[in-house]
Amino acid sequence: MRGRKANTVQSEKYKKGYVPGVYDLFHIGHLNLIRRAKEQSEYLLAGVLTDQLVAHFKGKSPYIPFEERIAIVAAIKEVDEVVKVDFSNTVKMDAWKLYHYDAYFSGDDHGHEWEEEKKALQQVGSDIVFLPYTQSTSSTMIKKKMQEGQKKQRLYLFGAGKIGQRMGKELETAPRGRNWEAAGFLDNSPEKHLTRILGLPVYKPEELKTLEGQGDFSILITMKETHEPRKQLRQLGIGEDKIIDAL
Repeated sequence: MRGRKANTVQSEKYKKGYVPGVYDLFHIGHLNLIRRAKEQSEYLLAGVLTDQLVAHFKGKSPYIPFEERIAIVAAIKEVDEVVKVDFSNTVKMDAWKLYHYDAYFSGDDHGHEWEEEKKALQQVGSDIVFLPYTQSTSSTMIKKKMQEGQKKQRLYLFGAGKIGQRMGKELETAPRGRNWEAAGFLDNSPEKHLTRILGLPVYKPEELKTLEGQGDFSILITMKETHEPRKQLRQLGIGEDKIIDAL
């Protein structure tokens, strides 16, 4: 079994395989990785990274806490044993000294990064085997969709006078969880341009075109007279569906 070439499916199984991962937001791609590793292993050991280790490598904690992630992985029938991966055993050779695995399984996106580690493991008779990722689903794709769903719509207040400032203060104290946020004021008064009111920038209405690329937005008219602001916005190509009257 030892010393076989990585990246190939073995006709004879490895005695012990090791497949570590974060396994955050567990999905079919994770399951396929574990299943493919088990297909090549008589005994499969799965490692789950701690929250601290994930934060160290990725700069942020996983969505699902460690205790829940390791419980999910432990419940998978293809997994014979599950272990915690922390700073003491995250290095592949350190893990090998603890578990003496014959094959280290990983997704194929690391194929060109681990040449030195592959050579070190081969010296002790262990392989690194790269398995194909499931293209249809990944944690990155799921997180991206979640973040897109959490994006707030920007709201510009047309009119930086008393009414607009009152509305701005009300927006500041509105309950959390709303799907919009105040992004700035629009005002035709030259003296207010390039200033900040309530911490929000004041723009000329004409600047909306340059702001459109920053995402979806709506405009709240915070003036008693709305006819002229609406007319001006229409001339700028802003549709009625984006315009809201505050009064």
